[in-house]
Amino acid sequence: MNASLLRWFLLALAFGPLAAAGDFEQVKALAEKGDADAQNAVGKAYFNGEGAPRDYLKAAEFFRKAASQGNGKAQNNLGLLYANGLGVAKDEAEAVKWYREAAGQGDAGAERALGELYYFGDEGVGRDYAEAFKWLSKAGAHGNAWSENALGVMFQHGLGVKQDEKEAVEWFRKAAEQGEVKAQSNLGQMYAQGSGVERDKMQAYAWLSMAAGKGEITAQKYLADLRRFLTDAEIAQGRRMAAEYRGRIQRSGEAR
Repeated sequence: MNASLLRWFLLALAFGPLAAAGDFEQVKALAEKGDADAQNAVGKAYFNGEGAPRDYLKAAEFFRKAASQGNGKAQNNLGLLYANGLGVAKDEAEAVKWYREAAGQGDAGAERALGELYYFGDEGVGRDYAEAFKWLSKAGAHGNAWSENALGVMFQHGLGVKQDEKEAVEWFRKAAEQGEVKAQSNLGQMYAQGSGVERDKMQAYAWLSMAAGKGEITAQKYLADLRRFLTDAEIAQGRRMAAEYRGRIQRSGEAR
């Protein structure tokens, strides 16, 4: 396998429509020789319409080839297609099957998908908070920000786990520091209420204002209420803190 070519092609898919048609044809040639990573890459190209015309049928074809060889990313991608009926007939049970295959290999996206399915009780599975907590914990341990926020909610309300507001704050913080807007709102609310953490109006303002600026409605409501109890100097301080946090998140994202 031409590893450098495949790495370039995957980077192109990750960061935008950069892959040239020539690159796609070379990777497709590898895929047709049975290379599972190349098969997944070609499936992703067809799925995104980058480097090739968007074609969910062909995406499903190449994801299936790679998934059948045990490629975890392709298994997760194939589960996504079945969950949404893209290129295949919608089949919740088949989606769960492929998500489980991928999650068993430690794929964070599949772990999150399974956790989300059990949390909401849709896509062919019944609501099961204990099972949701199991899979979201795995995804959270892999740094999946959505899952980290969901774990915070579960600890906050005692869903599938013993209620622990301090633990909830820590999970909200992990997700918020990755830029997860819901988590920023949740963390700000915890600081505003003094739930699981010492009440801190400045911290509350900083996190709520970040989420509110991204259109998070609950954060906007909390922030409007909080402003009534802050001086102009405190609001200015909260804005400085928010700017500092935004800078950290941006630098962290660039480093990753």
